[in-house]
Amino acid sequence: MENKRPISGMGGTAVPPKNPRRAALLAVLTAGHGVNDFYSVLLPVLLPVIALDFGLNYAQFGFVFLASTILSGMFQPLVGFLADRSGLQKQIVISGFILFAAGLAGLRLAATFTALVIAAIVYGLGETTFHAQSTNRITTTFAANKGKAMGIHGLGGSLGNFAAPLTASLVLT
Repeated sequence: MENKRPISGMGGTAVPPKNPRRAALLAVLTAGHGVNDFYSVLLPVLLPVIALDFGLNYAQFGFVFLASTILSGMFQPLVGFLADRSGLQKQIVISGFILFAAGLAGLRLAATFTALVIAAIVYGLGETTFHAQSTNRITTTFAANKGKAMGIHGLGGSLGNFAAPLTASLVLT
């Protein structure tokens, strides 16, 4: 099987220089993945503190978490479909970050259990917007090396997963 990749300095054509716009896009999507996953992991980390503040029992505690996660999982395919149909991927991703922030503020300001559940739902809806759009963009923009691009993108998510509990522990102690 012949390697068709051109190699500079070995009689083949030179490899074109890296595209700075593509590198910037990957950096933005990777950072966005970090922020998205930071927010995604933040609620489970904060939930024990919220449960204490509200005097929640285990069923209520679980319901708040369920309200956030079940809608996120159920709506991701729908949001991806709407993004494809509308062409508004960037706006949909931005709206997700706004929903995350609004949900987090709602969790902080909630005075009743019902308000807490509504805030958790808004928070969960914020999670629905990012992954489908970023994965789509990476696999189309980096078709020739999407594995490497997805690996870098995944690193952003892992950093967000790591940073949320660390940040919460520093803020809460």
